[in-house]
Amino acid sequence: MESGKLRIFIGSSSEAIDLARHAETIISGAGMTATRWDGAAFAPGRTLLEQIEDLPFDYDGAVLIATPDLVGKRGSRIHRGPVANVIFEYGYLSARLARGRVIICRFQNAELPSDAAGVKVLDARKVEGPTGSIPHTMVLQLRDWLSRLPQLADSTPATVQLHGYSGRWRVRNSFDVWHSIPLDALDTVYFDGSMMLSIHVSGKSGMGIMYGETYISIGTYRATIQVVNEIREAVVTQQGVLKLTLEVVRREFRNETGEPPPVPFRQAMQGSEFNVDLAPVPGEPKLLRGTHSYRRNLAVYSSATEEYLQVD
Repeated sequence: MESGKLRIFIGSSSEAIDLARHAETIISGAGMTATRWDGAAFAPGRTLLEQIEDLPFDYDGAVLIATPDLVGKRGSRIHRGPVANVIFEYGYLSARLARGRVIICRFQNAELPSDAAGVKVLDARKVEGPTGSIPHTMVLQLRDWLSRLPQLADSTPATVQLHGYSGRWRVRNSFDVWHSIPLDALDTVYFDGSMMLSIHVSGKSGMGIMYGETYISIGTYRATIQVVNEIREAVVTQQGVLKLTLEVVRREFRNETGEPPPVPFRQAMQGSEFNVDLAPVPGEPKLLRGTHSYRRNLAVYSSATEEYLQVD
């Protein structure tokens, strides 16, 4: 699958394959990668269950075509609903991708499970045309839903209660300006630590904590600083960019040797805020990269390139 595009799985019965093909055209026309269940999604050599288990890691969303292909009777009541694989895919993907990332296109009043509440359902009384085209009104609704679907970094699954970016991240940044000191090729200042992040499944609100150590090598000066930052706000854009607002909680100098730099670099940072924007890296699963720049009195006080790798 092509990196950088939202990846959408399409599930349907064999009887509704023409509707699935039409959905594939709509999704591709929206600039996304669409894969039908009868195509590359289920390759030979592995069990169906194994491949369904991988779907939340391989796709950012799912479109399920629900048609009344299975007819049953319970007592005097006739039940007309989707085939079993569509129901199974609905249940598993809404649990793993989060309900907001699954949409059901229902035709001819196909009966759905009672726990489908919370999953977006588009209704059409009938299909259009001799080959079973999706009605124009549903096409517009589907396009609108696709346009609102947030992007994730590669191989990062969403969850029911939390956004897929929630969890523990390995954080590494490299400074080019540190405490107003421009660093040359012989100087090195970098942070190595971890971030714990909790973000609502919508991606609109989150918080967390970052902790680790900054290592300094400037001239003959060597030092280690223990660092704790609070993530005051975490927001994920529809392009999968993670926008963080951090507040400095603690900076504690440790293990100092050599001649300190000739500037007042011990100036307190507690309470200072700075922003970091991190974008997914195409082809690099669970990796985000970005920069931050913090200013004091209109001058750059610190700037660095940032790299975050999700570890669990």
